[in-house]
Amino acid sequence: MKYYKLKKKKIYLLKKKSKKFFFYKIIIISYANAQIAQNEIDKLTKIEQNNFEYQRAKNFEKEYKKLKDKHKKEKDELDEKIKNGIEQFNREKIKNEENITLKYKNKIRDIENNQKNEMKNLTKQNKEIGEFNFIQKKDSKIKNKNIEPKENYMKWSIEKINEEIKELKKSMNENEETYKFKNAEKDKKKIIELNKIKEKKSINLTKDKQKVEKKNLKNVEKEELKEFDNKMNEKWDELQYSIDGMKSKLKQLHEEELKKFNEDFEKKYGKIKESKDLIASKKELKVYRENKE
Repeated sequence: MKYYKLKKKKIYLLKKKSKKFFFYKIIIISYANAQIAQNEIDKLTKIEQNNFEYQRAKNFEKEYKKLKDKHKKEKDELDEKIKNGIEQFNREKIKNEENITLKYKNKIRDIENNQKNEMKNLTKQNKEIGEFNFIQKKDSKIKNKNIEPKENYMKWSIEKINEEIKELKKSMNENEETYKFKNAEKDKKKIIELNKIKEKKSINLTKDKQKVEKKNLKNVEKEELKEFDNKMNEKWDELQYSIDGMKSKLKQLHEEELKKFNEDFEKKYGKIKESKDLIASKKELKVYRENKE
């Protein structure tokens, strides 16, 4: 500690005031040294406070960054988990939609295949009905022309046409047995004509049936897809609720960790720790003040 050097003018004034000059000199010197000690303490305190604030800020930045990096990593992991969950949900939704669509597509294809087979069978039956075992005479003057029906057979039902064909076959066989080939030929041509009408009506009925079946399938498919969409919407709401819960839970956890971090940091760096020099200066100042008293 440096001692204070008194000016001559102040010493002269003190000499006039008292004969006990030595006593006053010690008091003045002690007071001056106390001021110097106080200045030193203020200077050291300011320096140490600045160093403390600098180191505190540096440590805060370092530890806070570490905490924020941890929070960011956890948030990224949660975002990745959510992303994977949404992608899996979309994959399952698309896959199930495709399975439903494919199921009804296959059913429609089966209906179309059945229609083709029915039409082939109708055409085959018509050809077989047109083949007869009787032998037509060479001198027969019957020409191979389609006999125009006297009635509008298109208005007949298929059952009625079948009954008419059955009667015509019976008549044709009787004419064949009695060698009435002219009448048998008429019956044959009429049967062929009726079978063409029957085939046409059957094809139309098959097409109409197919249209109805396709329409019904489309309606069933639409209802199933609608029900599926409702279920998927419910699952999506559940997924969103779960996602919101996970986000909220993580946010709350981060807030609690940040609060605890601030509390722990204040405990660790909240109070400045005085250096040995500062402690020594304060002790010296205390001594000076005691001497003054």
